[in-house]
Amino acid sequence: MNKDNIVKRKMIAFDHGDPKRIQHFLKVASFANMIAIEEGLDDEIVERVTLAGYVHDIGIIVAESQGLKNTPKRQEEFGPKPAMKLLKSAGYDDALCQRVGFIVGHHHTISAVDDIDFQILVEADYLVNAYEDGDDKEKIKNARDHFFKTASGIRIINEMFGLEG
Repeated sequence: MNKDNIVKRKMIAFDHGDPKRIQHFLKVASFANMIAIEEGLDDEIVERVTLAGYVHDIGIIVAESQGLKNTPKRQEEFGPKPAMKLLKSAGYDDALCQRVGFIVGHHHTISAVDDIDFQILVEADYLVNAYEDGDDKEKIKNARDHFFKTASGIRIINEMFGLEG
């Protein structure tokens, strides 16, 4: 089994019994992968952003297991350590694990976006959250105009939600 599949299997096991959460991370990873490829990024970045998509919400269960409410801040607080541990156990190197850990630890803090891999994860997560949360077109358009930066992410959000340029 390849490392990518190991990560998916480990995340499915981690989120066992919660098909909505499993569907969520698979969709985020898929959009992240698609955007990175369409942006013409190298294989290393495509892999990194896809892996970040799989593990970005791993902190939810950790927080809930401690009796804490699931909030974006708690996801960021409790996510990096288990995300890095899971990736390391699948055979990924320290540099990749550290970078993904940073993204996981800040993925709800738009002002912390510092590179294209992080930007793509934010866009992919929003694409899925907007649909799952039933956001109205005005809210989606506002999000697109304020924090979408990649041409591919903008194209996808426009097509997916029927927005005009």
